Amino acid sequence: DRKLFGLEAAHIRWANAGGPDEVRNGLLLCRMHHHALDRGAVKVDKEMKVRISPKLARDPRSDELFARFDGQEIGLPKKQADHPHHDMLKWHWSEVFKR
Repeated sequence: DRKLFGLEAAHIRWANAGGPDEVRNGLLLCRMHHHALDRGAVKVDKEMKVRISPKLARDPRSDELFARFDGQEIGLPKKQADHPHHDMLKWHWSEVFKR
C-alpha cells in the first residue's frame, strides 16, 4: 500500500544523557539503523550526510546494509527549525561514534 512501517524515532543525544524529546534531537530510522546509530556504527555529519564508522566490519552484507549509504544526504523535515541540531550531532560524534 506504499505505507511506511517499521520506522522508529531515534534520539541523536540519548534521553538518559540529557537529550531532549524534540524533533531537532531525532532521526526517523528503521530499527536496524536506529541500533547502528546508538552503537556508533553510523552518524550524521554537519552536512547532514550519513557517515559509516571505519570500525564497522566490512563484508558484502554490511556493505549492502550500511556502506551504500555512506555520503548520502539524509531526508530533512520541511521546516529548517526541525532539522537535526548541531549540538545534538556534536554530542553523538564525540560520545558515541566509533572513529
